[in-house]
Parts: sequence; structure tokens; C-alpha cells
Amino acid sequence: MKTRGFTLVEILVVVALIGVLAAVAVSLINYPNIRAKMRDSARVSELRTIQTALEKYFSVNRIYPSSSTWVADLTNGGFINVFDVSDNSLYSGKINPSDFTYATTAERDVYILYTQMQVESSNVGHECSNLNYWGLHTGNPNLALCYGVESPGAFSDN
Repeated sequence: MKTRGFTLVEILVVVALIGVLAAVAVSLINYPNIRAKMRDSARVSELRTIQTALEKYFSVNRIYPSSSTWVADLTNGGFINVFDVSDNSLYSGKINPSDFTYATTAERDVYILYTQMQVESSNVGHECSNLNYWGLHTGNPNLALCYGVESPGAFSDN
């Protein structure tokens, strides 16, 4: 009686075909771009966390923290507890404040907060050049990659 089954050659051919298809699929997926978009999403989430802490600070003090001491003001006041200036790991659960730029007016009644994205399409709708108080910015950020927010109700008198 003859048993039915696959020969070793048939199995090896199928395994080789699966390997070739997997290699093609992996090469079609833009893995570095996906990782960059993941980092951008994490950075937006971190920026929103900082923005929430800034609003909590404002609700208690009726002014925003100064541009030079904002990290210490938010941390020491208990408004945020996830800053870690020594750890720049995306997956640490901590926020590295050096990834963000914060600026406020002399009166400390409005602010801008921005960061640099890695993928140009990540900042759609939050382009830094659209901020009403963009004139407060420091440095020379790449506007095509700049993601920014400002204090709620911030508007320019211009």
C-alpha cells in the first residue's frame, strides 16, 4: 500500500518560496520610515504631556513658567514627573526636555512649545510657522519638520 505525502524536495521548494516572498515583503515595507513615524508619534504625545503640565502650572500661578527655568518649575512644582535629563531613550517612559524648545513672552502670558519631527508629514496641522507667536522662537529649526503648539487662546495683535 502506497502512503501519500510530500517529498523532501517538495517541502524544500515550498520553504524556499515562502522565504523569497518574505524577503520581498520585508523589502517593500519602509521599515526606517515606520520607526521614524513611531518616534514622531511618541514625541507628539510627550509634547502634549508637557502642554498639559504648562496649563496646570498656569491654572495655579496665573503665569507660565519662564523660558529659562521651565523644566525645574514644572518638575519642582509637581506638575510633571516624567522629565529625565539623563536618559534620552524613546522607550524609557521618560521625557528628555532637550528634545523640546519652549519660549514665553516677558509677561509670561503666552508660550510656544515645539520640537523637530523626523518625517515631514508628521507636522501637518501643527506647522511652527502657523503659530501666532512664532516670533518667540529661538534657534534655527527646520520648518518642514517643526511641530509646534502654543498656549490656548494665544493670538497675535498683528
